[in-house]
Amino acid sequence: MQPKLDAEVREVLKWLPPNASLPIGPLNWLDEGKEGLVIVAVGNNKGMERGEKVASLHSGQKSIA
Repeated sequence: MQPKLDAEVREVLKWLPPNASLPIGPLNWLDEGKEGLVIVAVGNNKGMERGEKVASLHSGQKSIA
C-alpha cells in the first residue's frame, strides 16, 4: 500500500528523479547534516537490496508543523 501524503508535505519535499511520489515498501529518513533529511527506500525488490534516495527535505524549507 502506497503512503498518502498531504499536499503541503508533497510541496516541501524535493523529489529526486525518477520519483514523484513515495514508493511502496519500507522507507527510512536519513539525516545528512547540512544537506537536510533524505527519504530512502529500503528493503528488497525482486531479491535485490534497495537503497534508493526518493526525496529530500532541506532545513531552509518551510516547516509543515
